[in-house]
Amino acid sequence: MTSPGQIFRYTKKKYKDQKKAAELAQHRIRTIKARREYNKWSKERQARLKKEAEERALKEAAERAAAEAAEKLRIQQQEELKKVLQRSGAAHPPGAYTLSRTSCVLLVR
Repeated sequence: MTSPGQIFRYTKKKYKDQKKAAELAQHRIRTIKARREYNKWSKERQARLKKEAEERALKEAAERAAAEAAEKLRIQQQEELKKVLQRSGAAHPPGAYTLSRTSCVLLVR
């Protein structure tokens, strides 16, 4: 025969086991859900980073092309200036007329 104390202990143990199993199941569910959310976030982040890298590369290429074009223009203008000075036969000291690297503007001393 079972005493009321034994029934109480059995019921209490059964309840604790069920509670522990429920907590474990909830933990597993939350873990799976968190993994799914992280994977989703990670894929979105990778796509965003790839897009930003492409935009950055295009911007840098455009800046490089603009700088090269400005440098070519400056060199071309310097060559034209040298030709004009040679044709005029003027005896100017070297460096009397120079072009700025940044502005491509004719500077006169």
